[in-house]
Amino acid sequence: MAAFFKIRWERYRRVTFTGSHQPCPLCGGSDSVVIGRFDRWFNPLVNVLCRHCGLIFLDPTPTDEELDRYYKEQFWSRSQGSDQPTAKTIANYRRYSQGRLALLAPFLKPGMHILDIGAGGGEFLLAARRRGYQVEGIEPSAGYARYCRQAYGLDVHAATLADTELGDKRYDLITCNHSLEHMRDPLGALARLHDHLDPDGYLYVSVPDLGDPDTWPCAIFTPATCAASPTRLW
Repeated sequence: MAAFFKIRWERYRRVTFTGSHQPCPLCGGSDSVVIGRFDRWFNPLVNVLCRHCGLIFLDPTPTDEELDRYYKEQFWSRSQGSDQPTAKTIANYRRYSQGRLALLAPFLKPGMHILDIGAGGGEFLLAARRRGYQVEGIEPSAGYARYCRQAYGLDVHAATLADTELGDKRYDLITCNHSLEHMRDPLGALARLHDHLDPDGYLYVSVPDLGDPDTWPCAIFTPATCAASPTRLW
């Protein structure tokens, strides 16, 4: 019960940042519309939709320093109530990891070198290593990265992608599962990942899609309701 209330307290604790206004980080457009002024825990985060390309992003966007501090020190504590994986988190991500490996199976070959961006508690890397792949990860949270190393013996860098020194390494597969949307400069991140991808390698990226009928909010509301929400709900 105490853990339950701790998680709720962490989630509703106010996120503070200065941030700065910027054009759309995907297309550079400056014409956008506000679609939300709070996150799901009522933190004042303004989400806007680019009228040119459809990307949804925060405006103002936290600075690089503010994002680094948040993901290194607060992200997992806020979402899971702990700076190390809980039993529930481990069980959930093990299940998700098996699904991701099944999805990638047609592209995988024995001995492939895999880099996972946003490795979390290491469940995906552990599952991949058990199947014979060489694995490496990047995880900003020091607590989660330490857990990966101590619990599973995984090679996980406790840093952001921008702060990780990869040298001249090349990978056969780079996975970016629900981590790209957390980066201030997604195009810059993709360019860097391209530099470390083998010419015959694969890049797997998964990000939220509000147009997916099987995910929130479309799984709860009708398309007509979602389309009207910017003018009716905010």
